[in-house]
Amino acid sequence: MKQAVSYALFGVGLCVLNYTTAVAQDSLYIDPIGNVGIGTSTPTATVDVVATNAMLRVTTTGPTAERVPFSISNDGKTRFSIVNGTSTWTFDNDSNFFNISKVGTGVNEFRVRDNGDGLFLGDVYAGGVKLTSSRLVKTGFTPVEPEAVLDKLAMLEVSRWHFKKDEEAKQYIGPMAEDFTAVFGVGDGKHIDVTDANGVAYAAIQGLNKKLEQKGERIAMLEAQNARLEERLRALEQAVLLSANANNAVAD
Repeated sequence: MKQAVSYALFGVGLCVLNYTTAVAQDSLYIDPIGNVGIGTSTPTATVDVVATNAMLRVTTTGPTAERVPFSISNDGKTRFSIVNGTSTWTFDNDSNFFNISKVGTGVNEFRVRDNGDGLFLGDVYAGGVKLTSSRLVKTGFTPVEPEAVLDKLAMLEVSRWHFKKDEEAKQYIGPMAEDFTAVFGVGDGKHIDVTDANGVAYAAIQGLNKKLEQKGERIAMLEAQNARLEERLRALEQAVLLSANANNAVAD
């Protein structure tokens, strides 16, 4: 198939590169201000690609090494977007956060802080969640009194509720973060850390087990006392019966 490349200069310097085949026409344009159009003669961006099946591919053929084949830099907040019909998602960074948000919601659905914290606006679904809890990464240990934790837990109000933002009004059961912090002295009053909730549950179970053990010991002691009283009662009844028989024998 015959192919030809032609070049032409127009007016103030519009350069049109026509790569001509039986399939492609007018594939590359450079306008007077330097915008490059691929598949369009009216580029509206520094590089504007228009095609039925547009794809950008970067292939490195050099030896194995660490490279940065794709980079976006800006003196200020940097953002790029993904558009699917009327749905647009943006990815951007601001100071200490990397954000993912859907245009029109007015919020960031997902944020990653530079210290590794992840902030999700909605629920998190996972096959499993592993919490770092090794003794090797902890310090400042102080004991807790399980029975005291159990008593405080009994004071904590637990209710059914749903989030204001949830249009489906999905129901949850749990305490308020403000109450949790006030009762147990942990947390920021806005969130309940899963580690704290687990710790309270563990301590309360231990406190409940201790109370059950104490009640069990008390019941065992009362049962032993009852058994001794029953034995004394039987002995007394036997003595009364023997005395009555003896009196009857004397009377006869």
